[in-house]
Amino acid sequence: MESSRQPPNLQVNMYWFYGVMIAGVLVWVVQLISAVNQNKLKLKLPPGPPQWPFVGNLLDLGKMPHHAMTSMAKKYGDLVYLRLGVVHAVVVSSPDMAKEFLKVQDSVFSGRSSGVQSKLIFYDSQGLILSVGDHWRLMRKVTTLELFSTKRVKEGEPIRREELLIAISDLLEKGNAKETVKMDPFLFGLAINNITRLLFNETYYGTKVTGAPQDCKTLQDLITANYDAGFLVIRDFIPWLGPLDLGGTEAKMKKNGRGFDAFFSKKMDEHRAQGLKGRNGLPALVDVLLQLQQDGEGPSEPAIKGLLMDILLAGSETAASVETWALTELMRHPEARQKLLTELDTVVGRDRLVEEADLVNLKYLQAVVKETFRLHPALPFLVPHESLSATKVAGYDIPAKTRVFVNIYHIGRDPSLWSDPLSFNPDRFLDSPIGVRGQNFELLPFGSGRRICVGLNLGMLLIELNLAQILHTCELSLPPGVKPEDVDIEEKFGEQVTTPKAVPLEIVAAPRLPSRVYKEAGMVF
Repeated sequence: MESSRQPPNLQVNMYWFYGVMIAGVLVWVVQLISAVNQNKLKLKLPPGPPQWPFVGNLLDLGKMPHHAMTSMAKKYGDLVYLRLGVVHAVVVSSPDMAKEFLKVQDSVFSGRSSGVQSKLIFYDSQGLILSVGDHWRLMRKVTTLELFSTKRVKEGEPIRREELLIAISDLLEKGNAKETVKMDPFLFGLAINNITRLLFNETYYGTKVTGAPQDCKTLQDLITANYDAGFLVIRDFIPWLGPLDLGGTEAKMKKNGRGFDAFFSKKMDEHRAQGLKGRNGLPALVDVLLQLQQDGEGPSEPAIKGLLMDILLAGSETAASVETWALTELMRHPEARQKLLTELDTVVGRDRLVEEADLVNLKYLQAVVKETFRLHPALPFLVPHESLSATKVAGYDIPAKTRVFVNIYHIGRDPSLWSDPLSFNPDRFLDSPIGVRGQNFELLPFGSGRRICVGLNLGMLLIELNLAQILHTCELSLPPGVKPEDVDIEEKFGEQVTTPKAVPLEIVAAPRLPSRVYKEAGMVF
């Protein structure tokens, strides 16, 4: 006779399921009590959409949160309140409101949220981007003085030139073979190489890598796995569902975090063994950080790894995304591309390559980059801020630990701020006082206030230089049969809160300058 008892494993799973459900009900009751208490305290929260039990407004964000937030701004105004599970959040959607949060009350909203990703991938917020308080001040000082100082950026000029010319040689070699090139991964590899040359004095992508083959494969696999893992962890918003790890995101992050940690440990050990002297006379950032640590003036080992992670992940996809979108719009608008080529030929000429000193005189190029930032910001609502204490904004109560999304995607497309806002028109920035350094709240690609990106100068330099050199040295064309109006501009919401292209940009490259110019520069293709 068969037993009616459940198998032990099934019993355990059912107990676990019922336990989670009971916990969920308890959390719901707590949320209801909290809501009642808020009413008792008569908090005046900003307007916002109705909230669902348990999840609040999480489902309202959909697959394209920046689009959903833009729709909310049109309906509810420039300051919108959301409850994302158990998390308070506000969406800021105008220059005046952005100024209030990022400048007027900068000290109140300079916090960062601490979630599962910050613990598993970003060394428990020990780097720069997610840290707060005294540790953040130490890390900002280290990066400002040791990585992004004027002297350090200038010393890196030969490295940037070398990496760029190697990449363009690869591009033209494929063009000679009549091969189309997907620019998204091409520019991403170039961005990673620029960063890893700064960090370790090694490259990991392309045909002329300097790192060990196994290290190259390891880093490439880790970066791919990190973007595949995603960024939304349900535990951060609905804690009682955390043990279920829906989608396996936490498990992926744990595995990837261990992989990055092993990679960084290996690199740090190698550089210690080399005596921290660097290669080719220029110490890598890891050498500088380890020397500071030895001298008792620098961050801890987890903090060094956290900073390496910040720079590696934050600086790569954002730069590559902006460059890809700029080239996409230029291929869609031949008249704008011709204006830029004419400027390059006038300022630089056709008998030499672009130098970094030329960039200050390339006004139309600067306008193209600004227009790309306006239409296609890499981080559509920046890295979210968090309130360190309760405060009031525009007469509304903002509780402590409220997450702040500054929707620069909406600000850049607001018809009350920009004429014909959905059109790509770099001319709007010619002779315009609007800049990207956090003083003009209509255009905030790098943020503003004390949390402004410390790599702003280097980021702008790389974006402008890469675009100028590629366009100046390469005659770019679309694949046969593809017209400018056929170039796709659909976007997707990236795994690291970015907005890359959904469909890669494909181009064919041919030499644009006399052959002797490439030969004198040592370019082989």
